[in-house]
Amino acid sequence: ELPMFKEFGFEIKRNDGKSFTSKETTFSDKDLTPGTYSYTIRARGRAKEKGKAVYYVSDFSEPAGGTIRVSCPRPPPT
Repeated sequence: ELPMFKEFGFEIKRNDGKSFTSKETTFSDKDLTPGTYSYTIRARGRAKEKGKAVYYVSDFSEPAGGTIRVSCPRPPPT
C-alpha cells in the first residue's frame, strides 16, 4: 500500500553544490553565467503512519545538464 503524503516535493542539486527545492515537476534556474551546469534530483515526501511522521527520500538521479555559451542582458522580445 502506498503512503498518503502530507508533503511531497523534489530536491535539486547543481554541480557547484547549490541546492533547490520544488513542489513542481519542472524547474528553471536563473541568472546563470556562461559555463557548464549539471543537476541531480530526488523525490522527498512526508507521510503519517500510526501517528508518527515518516520521511521518504529517493536516491539521486543520474546527472543531466547543459552549457550556457552566452548570457543576454535581457530576454529577447516575444
